[in-house]
Amino acid sequence: MADGWFEVFRSAPNPVAVCEVLNEMLGVARPAISAAHDGSNVTVFVGFADSATAVERVSARGAMALLDVVADIGVGRIGLCAAAHCVDVYIDRSPR
Repeated sequence: MADGWFEVFRSAPNPVAVCEVLNEMLGVARPAISAAHDGSNVTVFVGFADSATAVERVSARGAMALLDVVADIGVGRIGLCAAAHCVDVYIDRSPR
């Protein structure tokens, strides 16, 4: 699961590669997003394919979160630490 998320950061800043990895992560669990109203509040419901395992559902939720960030700030603002032997990832949310 973490390998897929790491691959998103490793693929940056290439938007095509980032989208391919995110789509692969989403494709397994096939999330479907809908809105529901209980009389006073609107909530978001995320459903998954019946065959999706718990790990695949968590992976898809992570992919949806990363997709939201990438769509907001762009693929040029995520990536991997460039230091030797470093495997940290970053999301640059600093002011442009």
